[in-house]
Amino acid sequence: MPTHRSSVDLATVVDDVLMSPTVPATAIVGLEAGHPSTFAVAALPGHPLDTLVGFRAPPSWWGLVVVGAFAPTGSVAEASGRIAHGIDRSGVTVTRFLPAGAVTARPRFGTTDLVDDACRRALGLPTRPPQLPVGLAIEIAELDRLVALAIDGRLGRADLRLPVLHEPTWSELRNLAADRIGDAEIRRWLAWADEGVMSRFVHQRLPEPTDLVTTLADLVDAGLLDAALASCPRLRSHLAGTDSLSA
Repeated sequence: MPTHRSSVDLATVVDDVLMSPTVPATAIVGLEAGHPSTFAVAALPGHPLDTLVGFRAPPSWWGLVVVGAFAPTGSVAEASGRIAHGIDRSGVTVTRFLPAGAVTARPRFGTTDLVDDACRRALGLPTRPPQLPVGLAIEIAELDRLVALAIDGRLGRADLRLPVLHEPTWSELRNLAADRIGDAEIRRWLAWADEGVMSRFVHQRLPEPTDLVTTLADLVDAGLLDAALASCPRLRSHLAGTDSLSA
């Protein structure tokens, strides 16, 4: 097993990779063990996650760095800088951003949870545990469904569902999705994802619950709003004391 390096070493390497004119705009850089350490550079054709899903770093790598373009809107065509996210086998991470000009937006690529998750999975490290409970995620999605019906003017009490009594784990939810989805690429992703990855993937795609409550309050009467929130008790408890429920 390669020797773990210090965070100072990793920070220096990430800086070197970010500034290097020989490293492609989008790339994965393997940090090979040795004295001095050498780089294994591979250009990536698209978003790094497309390559990192399912990838396992060779045992000789003591860490890796992912390099990409920073785009405030997510569009590479509007890239306004270069970003690098490095991690070693002890789990230490370093992120550096090199703006192309005056940039005030917070970098999204490289510091995103899923990129870090993918790097950790590539090195065989555990990802951070889920922060969003499954039951709460299910109820946010349910409220989103109710809002969609209300926007169409079709929401009634008959559309409300009973609360979920048994709260599955993220692994159970992932396995259930894998059983019901036929797309091979999605099934490959699900097989690769652990509980932390699955939770953050879902969380990033859920709407903000306070926005859902505000929207629903503008569309239905107080009685139907209260009944809708009663069907989502975990979400109601989560929002207790916020402006969305205190009006």
